[in-house]
Amino acid sequence: MRTLYSFLVGTFFLGGAACGEEEEDAFGYVTMELIRGAATDENIFGPTDLVDVSLNYDSCLADYYLNEGNSWAFDGADGSPVFSEWEQRLCDQDLKRVPDCEVLKISQTLEDGPVAKIASLEVQYKINDSAIELALFYIGPIPVTATKCKPTVEMHGGSVLGKNGAGAVLWKVDTYDPSTSNPSILAPFEVTVKGS
Repeated sequence: MRTLYSFLVGTFFLGGAACGEEEEDAFGYVTMELIRGAATDENIFGPTDLVDVSLNYDSCLADYYLNEGNSWAFDGADGSPVFSEWEQRLCDQDLKRVPDCEVLKISQTLEDGPVAKIASLEVQYKINDSAIELALFYIGPIPVTATKCKPTVEMHGGSVLGKNGAGAVLWKVDTYDPSTSNPSILAPFEVTVKGS
């Protein structure tokens, strides 16, 4: 297994983000919004200090990072400077509907097993303001120009967890739509949550 810690971030805006300008880059992102379930406590997001997001890579991205694109991983010769450039971008307050947050850790897990490949991207956000319902969480980086197919990430039942400062789980995924996304899709993952 190959696990990469302190991964950094890429989006469709490069350099011009502070001015509200967007330029196409070699890396993109998907977005996610959180929705309180109908039967949940109306203050379910109030005690949230951390939000953990995990998205699986589809087979195309798994193959890319495990083979010809491995130099673009966090510890790769090509990837390291790119990710360093994007360190602060996921919670840039100039982004549309972004929550007041900080990225604590982004990790990438790549495992080329004998039966199946395991490949995922995980992002941990520190929440500075609990007003996160319907905010847009930006998740990346996702290569958009290097792969030979449409780069796709997949949501799953354990993809999103809300935690307090001690790391105890407060809420988790109830439903989500759609199940897959890619940087060309403007609509976010809509994740309805329930108490843990």
